Amino acid sequence: MTLSKFKILSVVLISLILIPQESSTIKGCGGYDEEDIYDRSLFIPEVIQDVKYDPFFLSVMDYYNFFETQVPGRTITEYPTKEELNLSEWKTYFKGIDGNVVSEIVYQKPETHIDSIILSASGSLNSSNTPFSFFQNKSEFIDGLNYLKLAKRIEEALYRNPWDWNPEAKDIDKLKILQEECINKFKKTNDKSIKMRYGFQYIRLCHALEEYDKGIQFVENDYLFVHTDGEMFYRTHGYEAACHVKKREFSEANLWYAKLYDANEAYKFEAFESFHPQTDIEWESTLAIAKTTREKELLWHLLGVYVDPVRGMREIAKINPQSNLLPLLLVRAINIVETQLYIGGDNAAAYSPLDYTDLTNYTTDPLFSWSSVRLEQVEGLIKTVEEITKQRDYDKDVWMISLSFLNWIQNKPEECLKWTQEALNETKNNKAVLSQAAINKLLIGFKGITNLNQTSEAKIMSFFNELDKNSRGVKRSENVRKYILGKMREMYTQQGELTKSELSMPLIYDFYKDDKQVQEMIDFMEDENNSAWNKYLISRYPISLNDLYDIKAIKRIYKYDFKGALAIYNSHPQTGKEQLLGNPFNSRIKDCHDCDHEMKQSKIYTKKSFVEKMLEIAAKAESSTDPTEKATNYFLYATGLYNMTYYGNARVVSSSVIGSGIGETYYDCEKAEVNYLIAMEHSKSKEFRAKCLWMAAKCEHNSWLATEYNYQENRDFVVGEHFRTMKELFSDTKYYSEVINECGYFCQFENPGLASCIKNKE
Repeated sequence: MTLSKFKILSVVLISLILIPQESSTIKGCGGYDEEDIYDRSLFIPEVIQDVKYDPFFLSVMDYYNFFETQVPGRTITEYPTKEELNLSEWKTYFKGIDGNVVSEIVYQKPETHIDSIILSASGSLNSSNTPFSFFQNKSEFIDGLNYLKLAKRIEEALYRNPWDWNPEAKDIDKLKILQEECINKFKKTNDKSIKMRYGFQYIRLCHALEEYDKGIQFVENDYLFVHTDGEMFYRTHGYEAACHVKKREFSEANLWYAKLYDANEAYKFEAFESFHPQTDIEWESTLAIAKTTREKELLWHLLGVYVDPVRGMREIAKINPQSNLLPLLLVRAINIVETQLYIGGDNAAAYSPLDYTDLTNYTTDPLFSWSSVRLEQVEGLIKTVEEITKQRDYDKDVWMISLSFLNWIQNKPEECLKWTQEALNETKNNKAVLSQAAINKLLIGFKGITNLNQTSEAKIMSFFNELDKNSRGVKRSENVRKYILGKMREMYTQQGELTKSELSMPLIYDFYKDDKQVQEMIDFMEDENNSAWNKYLISRYPISLNDLYDIKAIKRIYKYDFKGALAIYNSHPQTGKEQLLGNPFNSRIKDCHDCDHEMKQSKIYTKKSFVEKMLEIAAKAESSTDPTEKATNYFLYATGLYNMTYYGNARVVSSSVIGSGIGETYYDCEKAEVNYLIAMEHSKSKEFRAKCLWMAAKCEHNSWLATEYNYQENRDFVVGEHFRTMKELFSDTKYYSEVINECGYFCQFENPGLASCIKNKE
């Protein structure tokens, strides 16, 4: 395969150069809880033992699992930072000086402070009983202190208000003066460690001044150090690579990034992100200038992570089948294949965290080389892995357990079990290999089950128990459980066992739309003769019996069966306790839920007490012989009905563990409208009758919103029957004036085109 086949010819190089600064840097970060590969994957990449490669496992994030290990007992590698390495060298240089003091002068103290320390070190300043006393008469440190003074000036010149929206432009003249000072100091100083630092600052300034040739020539001709001389060796060559990038000399740059990737974990991420092969010709050139076997291995390793792990594996194996750079490519290849097992659709058992129907979208990003290994290529991958396994002198268990999983993907159960057993025979207590073996055995065992009954359910239960015994706490053990339960959901659905289907892999909201299924789930949970498997399904289900009774009561409420709802709440006292946010019997000309919720409540209603009050009000409305009392109670009853809809202040009534709005009449104001009109008929007060009609008009408008409103028509209200009646019968009331002042819709109906109405239309 050629590089062009992976669509990288059009990659725009954005080289993240290594910029190891002499002062601490602030790193911004942001995150989200997007589902990652390890949330659903069945193959454990942690089977490889070299934890420094963990961040490069396949992930939808920038790096895999950066702060949390997926395998109990596996220690997360704390990668050193460039600042920590730099400080360590300075502590060695300032031997005998307190480490905290060294940290302060390197990263915190200003240039003027360094001047005072230099005076103290030279004996020109008596610094006893001052912070400088550590350096009193320490003339051997003067070279290093002078360097730090210059480094702080360079830092200030390069980063002038970097966080400002309009940072200052570079002072070219100042940078050139500093550059000249660096090269002069580099030539004069005899202290190797300080000389290396002046050289680093020199090429850094060459890069800033866009003098890339000058920087490269300096490193090649004058910076005659080796990697054992100190960390500044790598930092300087990081800038050399960055200069090559600016000159579009990608072969030289990529080779250096490969070496930096291998040099120290502090450089690994930036080197990896900076590595960008461009064309096939350029790639061949990069390979040609690699001098050692290790350099060639590194190049193929990075290309494998960046584009194609299988190709990377094959090429490294030709050079050195024992290479420690092979295992990462192996597990990346498997996880890439794995993401393609279930592509798109509504399959409940799918465990791909992204929509992989268009995998080519990710091929230009080194962290998302999804399309490099397709399902149809697994046979070739298996052959490659088998060949490498034969040649490995160590970690054979990792390669064997990988072969086992690949054969499961290929639906070859006998081969899967054979390689699983060989891995178990080979492993030296690799916990991840042991866990993967248990997973593989379970997957193969489940493949033989074609029908679900008590016998097969008991068998699956034994599989799960065995999994718990051998891989407790490993993230993938729960994933495989979910995977199998997802498959069982499909099988239960085909067998017509919808309750068990829902318990296996919950869809929840859709299931409980059907009242009959609510009751069937209740009956299933209350069955005293449930099998161990049924009890297991119930134990995993996120909804309890009390939750189901609450759902059942809510459905009664939204059928206006308040007696039935109260009976459920009374027989199950743990339900109906959720508090409403406002008084459900308050009404306004214009709805304002926040206003109602912020008001001090003389009585806090719960779902249950709301139901009780609705029954009480309804009874008074029906039994009362006093017209005013009758009208008042019908109005309160109508207001309760209004507020429990989507439009009211008490829609919490409809909320449950499966969400809000589960009642059939959650958006229906018709019942409230009818009762407002009944209240109006019984009342003899014109002002109250106007209020009743206005609330009925709101219901009429809400019904239009729920049934006929179309946002594309660009109109947010229509004039209904009650609007017209309001104007005809109640235009002489005080309440009518209040409605005009508060409701922009009605104001415009009454006064078409009146500008003063617009302000109230929000």
